[in-house]
Amino acid sequence: MRTINTTIKGAEKCIVNMENFKASSLTGRNLKEGVYAVFSYREPIACFIKGQGWYLTEKRFSVTTSRHTHIVKIIVRKAHVLTEEIRTLVIQQDTLN
Repeated sequence: MRTINTTIKGAEKCIVNMENFKASSLTGRNLKEGVYAVFSYREPIACFIKGQGWYLTEKRFSVTTSRHTHIVKIIVRKAHVLTEEIRTLVIQQDTLN
């Protein structure tokens, strides 16, 4: 699947459609085994796991990453907490790291 270069505003549509995108330091990628992840810089801040739904971090980061997290939170609305176990799964499946 190709990666769409876009703006932060354009990233919102990509997240809704679970498309691979790069918007400066905010990226979204389809990973292995039905996992879609959103990263701020290289930190996974949200992911969708097929059959389970969305997971969103509750950790606090820099101003930029917090803004990215807020954007995703508005889009996904209801989400589980992104636990360390799920975070590790996403990092392991991220072949671009």
